[in-house]
Amino acid sequence: MKLIRTLLFISLLFPAFRLSAQCGGDFTWTFSGSTVSFTGMVTLNTTNVVWEFGDGNFDYSNNIAPTHTYAGPGPYTACIIVYDSLQPCADSTCHTIVLDSCAASFTSSITGTTGNFYGFASGGSPNSVYVWNFGDSSPSVYTQNPTHTFPGPGIYNVCFAYYDLVTNCDDSICMPVTVGGCNADFTWIDSLGYVFFINNSSPGNAGVYFWDFGDGNFSSQQHPSNQYANSGTYMVCLTVLDSNQNFCDSTCQFITTFPVAGMEENNFNISSIALSPNPSDASATCSFFMRESAQAAISVYDIAGREVVASVNNQFSAGKQQVVINTQDFAPGIYFVQINVNGQSVKSKLIVSHQQ
Repeated sequence: MKLIRTLLFISLLFPAFRLSAQCGGDFTWTFSGSTVSFTGMVTLNTTNVVWEFGDGNFDYSNNIAPTHTYAGPGPYTACIIVYDSLQPCADSTCHTIVLDSCAASFTSSITGTTGNFYGFASGGSPNSVYVWNFGDSSPSVYTQNPTHTFPGPGIYNVCFAYYDLVTNCDDSICMPVTVGGCNADFTWIDSLGYVFFINNSSPGNAGVYFWDFGDGNFSSQQHPSNQYANSGTYMVCLTVLDSNQNFCDSTCQFITTFPVAGMEENNFNISSIALSPNPSDASATCSFFMRESAQAAISVYDIAGREVVASVNNQFSAGKQQVVINTQDFAPGIYFVQINVNGQSVKSKLIVSHQQ
């Protein structure tokens, strides 16, 4: 009922609104005692975010990642409400959060056969004792946030438990965790014949890579680029070896590109932006191509249009450029990286999602 009243209030403020899928919002959450950290995920055309925490409290500050402390245990229906004050769209998503006085939960991040695990002990204290069992016959691990390497690909039943003699809390949880093998994958950005390749293969920096660009050119770089002389469709193939130089996987994709000569006609000095990794945790590498030497100003804006990294003019030479953006102090959410060159600008979306 509160959610209905809130949406009704929004519709009264903006009579032209029609609830539609043009705006969208969803969220995830983690526990720390009775405090819940929310992380919102919204579409690009969202200008306003409202949170209802399910206990009579709201957040109207447009905070994409708020925290809220509940008075006690129980089920709470939390909602994110998003709308655009400039366009006729609004949306809402609700989830029921069960806040127990004593509850164990965990999240994981798997790369190859190695996983980073993060345990959460609701109702625990700094004196809590943590126990992990990874379901692969390895010894138990007694730390809150361990890193574990599995013997091979598969589905493992991972269990996390804790007990606390100070608060008398104890709980456990078991969940299946899928550990993948080695896979080859890539995407690309075409800048009028100069193509950037973004390697998304699972070995990451530890892998060995061989590229066939389909035009007689080859590369062994992790994230290469290739300049095509003629427009057309080319079959690009990537072969991946693991850190021991054993065959891992291979994949081929067809790409269509246009000649570099088109850049002279377009007279646009800067290509589109590639951001990696995206989502980002501590930093993101911004890659772009300059047709000729020029000054470029790089800025970062949050979803509300506030500048979080001030524009600084730097001189760049012609060719491929890479600039590292420090996102460690950014709040989780959606940002926009913008580069301005001689009155021309390009923009790309960056998602920041810090590991717990």
